[in-house]
Amino acid sequence: MKYVLLITMLLIISFSSEAQHDSINKDYEKLTKYSGKLEKLKFSEASRLFGEPNEIIKRKITSEMLPLYLSDSLINKHFPKHMSNFKNSYLMEVNWSFFSVSWISVWYKLEKNDWVPLRVLVTI
Repeated sequence: MKYVLLITMLLIISFSSEAQHDSINKDYEKLTKYSGKLEKLKFSEASRLFGEPNEIIKRKITSEMLPLYLSDSLINKHFPKHMSNFKNSYLMEVNWSFFSVSWISVWYKLEKNDWVPLRVLVTI
């Protein structure tokens, strides 16, 4: 009788573990899809599609702060060397929460009155 109970418990654990694994895989696939969309969408479009973000942080751009948020290649691509004067320029960090434990953060730069994405980070 002990062995039947033990085997039953092991089977239950195995099946619930497998179901949990499937759920995590589906969430991961959705996050990958969402982050791909967010890499291309302006902030106004992203807000319409994904709803109000959980957090928005606007930071005044300085040459000292940029390396804290963007890689050297992104800085060189979006902030050319001749742009050393960042007068009235801002970087906006926007965070959306998904599946209660995951986040997607997007960093935007203001270009021609639109916030365009520079970088996307997924936290699982």
